[in-house]
Amino acid sequence: MILDPIVVDLQEEDEHRFSDEEIQEIVEYADSEPARVLSKHFELVTSPGPRTGRLRLALTDIAKSKPLLNALPHTRIAGVGRGGAAAEGEYDDSQTGEQIFAGVRRSTGTFLSTTGFSALSDIKAAIDAWVENLDERCADWKSGR
Repeated sequence: MILDPIVVDLQEEDEHRFSDEEIQEIVEYADSEPARVLSKHFELVTSPGPRTGRLRLALTDIAKSKPLLNALPHTRIAGVGRGGAAAEGEYDDSQTGEQIFAGVRRSTGTFLSTTGFSALSDIKAAIDAWVENLDERCADWKSGR
């Protein structure tokens, strides 16, 4: 499988809410976690070939947590301080470019979670949830389920 580097495609107003360092931290996290899981199930390669797919991922919306608001139970339950992320993914045949599947996911911090106590924690928690789901799907796919 070829795993392309993550793309961050934000709305202009979102770009101003994050420093370059925060965007870089998110990109590094969003690149490393899928690669870690996919390498458990597939050989990661860089060149197209037979029986090789290409996975493309893009973060299309990210929202910071508001740690001070998340410290209060009533605002956490109401969702006032929660952050999160949205992503799009596409899996293609690496030789023909034919799309095999595509999807969009959006996740936010939950009122029961312990995330949200740093500005980027709910974004990372969303990525963690997606990667956990990816791990399960890869295991099912390889086992024929």
